[in-house]
Amino acid sequence: MRIYAILALAPLSVAQPRLEVASIRSSPPGLQATQYRGKGTDQLDIRHASVKQLISMAYGMPEFRIFGGPSWIQSDHYDIQAKASAPAGLEEMQKLVQSILVDRFKLSLRREEREMGTLELIVAKGGPKLDAPKPGGRNNARDGVITATNAPIEFIASMLTQQQGKTVVNKTGIEGRFSYELKWTPDGKGTGAEADTVSLFTAIQEQLGLKLEARKQPIAVIVVERVYRPTDN
Repeated sequence: MRIYAILALAPLSVAQPRLEVASIRSSPPGLQATQYRGKGTDQLDIRHASVKQLISMAYGMPEFRIFGGPSWIQSDHYDIQAKASAPAGLEEMQKLVQSILVDRFKLSLRREEREMGTLELIVAKGGPKLDAPKPGGRNNARDGVITATNAPIEFIASMLTQQQGKTVVNKTGIEGRFSYELKWTPDGKGTGAEADTVSLFTAIQEQLGLKLEARKQPIAVIVVERVYRPTDN
């Protein structure tokens, strides 16, 4: 949310939530799903997260665009419970996780650009097939399905970036919010019958009137320079 000043007054100082206490313990191996809880409260509860997942969460960077570091930043998992000085929104929660990574994992990183394969999302011939937004409802995504009742096109690019392991850049130029549903057959999950298999490239063109084109371009990445295992407490 952007706040615009109407009068030329001195800016007010707004206290940001700060980390008061944090407990970090090694998470036992297994097939547990990583869970994040706490947005909008003063409690942060993270279960079975790798350091790479924590970096991704804290800095808003997809895991496939995080390089460097020892192999254990992917294989080791941790449970983290922390308390903030005040309820924290998403951006404040990200800063709290950054603080934990720096203070407890001694994380040092740098940002740079690397040429990587990307997918550009553009409008297909014939124009977009998008419906008007609907009140209420939720926007969500899972493997092979993206459903939105009130979301911008950028939601598609963001969800596909997470699912495809490749940066999807929104070049449609379409503004506003819409309702839409995209369904395709994820790679390796077809039934074997060709008629039952729909690729992402075909689905997005037929169902939404959009198109994905492969490109190579400089993309922002994070490089881990230093990180240490924390001591359980």
